[in-house]
Amino acid sequence: MQNERIVCERIPQRVLASLATAQLDDEDFRAGNARMDDDGYARGDDDEDSVSDVPRSIWNALAPFQKCGVSWIVRNNGRALLADEPGLGKTIQAIGAACAYYHEWPVLVVSPSSARFHWEAEFLQWLPDEEYLPRDGVLVITSERVATTTAVDRAKVLITSYDLVHREAVKKTLTRVAPNVIICDECHYLKNGKAQRTKALLPIIKASRRAILLSGTPALSRPIEVFWQLHALDDKQWADPAEFNKRYCSGRKKRDEGKDDGDDGEKKKEYSAASNLEELHTLLCATLMLRRNKASILTQLPPKRRVQRKVPIDDISLALDLRSELEEFRARASELAELSNSQRMARRKRKKGSENDLDQDIRATLSGILPTYPIVDGEELRTPETIRKEMVAKKKALLMELFRRSGPAKLPAIERRVLDLLQGDDEDKFSGKMLVFAHHRKVLDTLADGILQHVKYIRIDGTTPAKDRQSRVVRFQNDAEVRVALLGITAAGIALTLTAASRVIFTELYWTPAALLQAEDRAHRIGQTSEVIVEYLLADDCVDEILWPLIQHKMLMLGELFENKKDQRLHSSNERTQNVNLTTKRKSSDEDNESNDYRSGASEQALVQLDELEELHHEDPEAIDLEHDHDENNGHVTPPPPNVTRRSPDADITNSHNSSAILEFDSCLLPTAADDDSAAVIVANLLGDDNFLGAF
Repeated sequence: MQNERIVCERIPQRVLASLATAQLDDEDFRAGNARMDDDGYARGDDDEDSVSDVPRSIWNALAPFQKCGVSWIVRNNGRALLADEPGLGKTIQAIGAACAYYHEWPVLVVSPSSARFHWEAEFLQWLPDEEYLPRDGVLVITSERVATTTAVDRAKVLITSYDLVHREAVKKTLTRVAPNVIICDECHYLKNGKAQRTKALLPIIKASRRAILLSGTPALSRPIEVFWQLHALDDKQWADPAEFNKRYCSGRKKRDEGKDDGDDGEKKKEYSAASNLEELHTLLCATLMLRRNKASILTQLPPKRRVQRKVPIDDISLALDLRSELEEFRARASELAELSNSQRMARRKRKKGSENDLDQDIRATLSGILPTYPIVDGEELRTPETIRKEMVAKKKALLMELFRRSGPAKLPAIERRVLDLLQGDDEDKFSGKMLVFAHHRKVLDTLADGILQHVKYIRIDGTTPAKDRQSRVVRFQNDAEVRVALLGITAAGIALTLTAASRVIFTELYWTPAALLQAEDRAHRIGQTSEVIVEYLLADDCVDEILWPLIQHKMLMLGELFENKKDQRLHSSNERTQNVNLTTKRKSSDEDNESNDYRSGASEQALVQLDELEELHHEDPEAIDLEHDHDENNGHVTPPPPNVTRRSPDADITNSHNSSAILEFDSCLLPTAADDDSAAVIVANLLGDDNFLGAF
């Protein structure tokens, strides 16, 4: 056995001081506080942080663990990150906590654009007393023009989107109103400190007395993404991004390859990788973050099982084209990696030789390493950095093209699988409802115009009008003849409850694992009574071979950060892999062995950096939100969705001690408030994402 080198590192004093004053009991979130009793009533404190009584209409609807969540937020003085796993009812907990500071209203809610009306309906649903919240007391800001109306000054609740907050009229209005209570839904939208929305919101959040941030996935791919959310809540504890990066992002800077120089003439840089995640997880839980998962809270919720199902690409010619593109991508990525390695070695030699000799050495090696990239352009020598930019652009274009073509290439196999499930010809004799997720419009359109042409189904993607989404969800949930929901991965990832389905099919992968997890949990949440089986349809020799291992790698990091688990991924040892016979492709035994069960990920991670996937997530032309903010309502409050009426404060709202309890509204069976969307089937005005929608 070889001797291992152990390096001891001093824990920063700041971290030790924070942990010393915190209670780290796993059940600490259940602890009471001096400001609110177990029944949601104010304790009568006279200090400036005193609270108001939480209305019975909402308190009695909370499940016990949700009451603990409200109490925990209040005990944190109304500044907290509620990071419960999707499906645990963050919406109603946030409203309950905001009500504890009713005397400080108005409250501002910032959410993805298509969730705005969902929030309006939730406030009206759970706060039915018109003396407490007047009918015209909720204003959804849909445009800059609405932000300049007098209705703003009358509103008790202002709701807007991340896409609008940086626009001049809206920003000016919010600054003037200076809301003391702010709720940021899907707060991972604030992950980039340089984004316009983050720059506009940070001063408003920091100036407010209460800020409740909500996200089941606070970071989509790396620890640095959570920093600005923490900074918004406590800019003294989390003051310096450089210090955070050094401690929790391996202290390494990654060159932002292919981008222009910054204003200071230096290359723009960003931190990648992760380090000291267990410490960061402990610190977050001890200070600002409350994170609970369904496995520990909803013990009666049926399990979720993932299946990796290999499918063929029937068109042999197309399969060969994709294999050729995949090989070309790997070749170009290898060349770029080799150039990067050569430049790193050259920098180490810089002190030993002259700059001219160094450049000559690099150029001498370039012609051998990179035969496809000429060193001489006309009569001028091209610099290694110029070649690098060209290579980065080529590599990105190849990966995007491979991604664009892979989903449609699998369509015949996808259609067969969906048809088998519809006809009950699968191994489980399935006869229930299913969710079919895709990213590219071509895949969605082909399924809609093909095998689903004579099947009752609903469709929600980025082009679905916000006002139509709720009615489609209600139809899927309640119409026994509607068996399929055809969904865009990013468009249908939030504010949806589709528990009538027990099978989830992913026809394509996506750049970030968070989008996949959020989509899975549209079915696996409170109100689900059956085991949920999630199938990933993956093919060889296409983009799946690149994305799948990288997604696993991302999941390991995020699991350690938010769950303190070192083995979290989209598949595990107790989940089976099903294989479909690849009858249309003949391979040698060597090729079969090489591609079986997909590569471990080491080689692909060397060719594709995780940060590159994040860039593609934003640059993907089909991941751009097509739903813009329109001034449709002229500042008027949108009427509640169908089957939703105000209930009196004395209405008999059952306390949901049983997490599977159901409330009945106008003959429509709906999940209780314990749902992530707090009975989103009643109220959700669904989806969409201001930045991306195939459309988190």
